[in-house]
This record gives sequence, C-alpha cells and structure tokens, in this order.
Amino acid sequence: MSSQLDALLDIIEKAPDGLAKIPLIEEAIRLADCENNLRQQLALREQLIYQSGYYGDAFKIITTFPRYLSLIDENSDKVGRNEHYDLLWAFKYVINNGISFYQIPWEKIYALCEEFKNRCIQYGYSLRFYYFMQAAYGIYFSRDEEIREFFSKYQSCKRDRLSNCEACELSFDVACYLHFDQLEEALETAKPLFSGEKKCGHVPHETYQKFLYHYVTKGKLEEAEKILDKSYKLIYKNQAFLGDLDGHLLYYAITDPIKGIKIFSRHLQWVLDSKKEWSKLSFYAASWMLWENVSLRSKRKEYVLKLPQNAPFTEQDGKYKVEEIMEHCKNQALSIAAKFDKRDGQPTGSKYIDEIRTAIMSRRGL
Repeated sequence: MSSQLDALLDIIEKAPDGLAKIPLIEEAIRLADCENNLRQQLALREQLIYQSGYYGDAFKIITTFPRYLSLIDENSDKVGRNEHYDLLWAFKYVINNGISFYQIPWEKIYALCEEFKNRCIQYGYSLRFYYFMQAAYGIYFSRDEEIREFFSKYQSCKRDRLSNCEACELSFDVACYLHFDQLEEALETAKPLFSGEKKCGHVPHETYQKFLYHYVTKGKLEEAEKILDKSYKLIYKNQAFLGDLDGHLLYYAITDPIKGIKIFSRHLQWVLDSKKEWSKLSFYAASWMLWENVSLRSKRKEYVLKLPQNAPFTEQDGKYKVEEIMEHCKNQALSIAAKFDKRDGQPTGSKYIDEIRTAIMSRRGL
C-alpha cells in the first residue's frame, strides 16, 4: 500500500460519518484501483455505499455497486464469507433504493432481487430480507394480495445477521399496517420505537414520517400536530431524509403556510443537490401544494426569502414571486411523476400527487 493511500485511509477513519466523507472515500477508491489493492477496493466501496445510503441521496449506491459486484466475482478465489456478507448488504442497499430512481427499469430491479435471493441461498443466509422487499414492492404498487403473501413469508423466515435491525423491521411493519388503515395495530407496533427501546440511524425518524403522512392525508391534523416537532428534529440535519419532508410541508400548507415556507427555504438546497427522484417528487409535489395555498390565502405576490444562490427563481432585492415558485414546483412534480408512471406501467407518481392534492383540497379554506 502506498503512503498516500495509507494516509488517506487514516483521515477517513477519523472523519465523522456524513456527506463530507464521501469525496475522501472516492479518492481512496481511485488510489486503491491504481494499486490493484483488492482488500481496499472492496472495503472502500462498501463504505461508500453505506455513506451514500445513510447521509446522501443513494445515487452513489447505484453507480458504485456494479464494479463492487464484478470485483467479487472476478476474484472469487480470493474472497470468503466476510466479503460475501458485505456484498449481500450492498445488494440490500441497491434493491431497497433502486425503486426511487425511475431510470432503473423494473426488469433490472427484479433481476437484482433474484440474484440477491440466489446468493443468499448460495452463501447460507435467510431469505427474510428478500421477502421483506417483495412486500415493500407490493406497497409501492398497492397490490394488497402481494403484500399479505410476502409479509407473511418475511415474518416466517428466521432472523440472521443479514436481517434488518429490529427497529427497521418494526418500522416496515408499521408501513404495512398503515397501508391497510390498521392504525391501532400500527401504533401498537410502534411503541418500542417511540419509547426508544428499539432504534437505529433511520428509526424512529422514518416511522414518525409514516404516521405524519398518514395523519395529514387522512385529515387527522390533531394527531399530526402531536408528532410534528419530534419528527422534524430527527431529520432536519440529514439530507438522506429529503423524502420524509412531504408530511411537514403538507401539514403547514393546510395549517400555517408561512411556517411551511421556512421549511421549504431551509431544505431547497437538498432537492437541488439530490439525484434521488422519488424524494425530489415528494418535495416538489408537497411544495407545489404549499405555494398554491400561499397564493390563495395571501394577497402578497412575492416574499423576501433566503434561498440558495442556485435557486431556479428570479430574485430582486431578496424577493421572490409566489407564482414562479409554485409553477416551478408543479412542473417539476408533474414531470418526475410522469417518468415514474412510464417506468412502472401504471400511474404511481400521478397517484401520489392525486392523493396529496385530495388531502389539500378537502381542507382548503380551514
């Protein structure tokens, strides 16, 4: 190992997790590739996939994984159980996040799932996460029978070291119950998450958002208010939670658009930087509803805002036009939704917009 790579690895080890760590890892990968240092080629790519999933927009998971997989397969005589385990975790990140990129066709996603399944069998691991993801895809497509079938199979499979943590699994169980409007079961399942008994880097962060979105779209604003601040405090510093802001934007679109504008302004840079398309769709769609309500409730045509320098809006003396922001968010949301509709062969993106628009329209004027 060169002294340059060794020094960079030391910096990476001492650096805190987060977006700032990603370019350091990428440079280390470049050096490891130049040196054909297989151990670091694999370890660094595994790190990059993790950092992108927990602190970024997951795009680098998608771009990093193919070479990671090929390195494993090209060096099958030099890797063992530990490398296989790390590879399967990388597989999990890919098949979990691939759904959020309309550029990835379902044929590819399903093929990756089957490859993951085959390797789980080959390497001696449970199929628990495989069935977990099949149920998750069922939720995405609103295929109730598939959800029930695969949810049952996932729960009947044994847990092992490849399984999601208990907190993540409970949070997914909550999503399944909420899909079927089984609120009492969802709340009961979430108790150890909200008490702090079970938690991880993404839970209960995502769990609160599941309930918040459910409450807002069902018109249960009092229940939404009770968890609003708890939810936001957990996610507002981490760009990975861009897709979890829609419940907050929608709540304030209905109750207090001025507070919603503050959230929009604070997190606009996230969506401008992101390549995770479903997260962008949710932010733009909810922001469209927010700014539309601003235009309906206020006579003001423009607001003084602190927006990023690369914001795609016309600025004059710090003022931005409501109509321009609203139209931009609307156009972005509709454009991205149409691409998901095309990829999915059904109106998944459009259905999402219709759902939140119905919620807003039903409360308009309150």
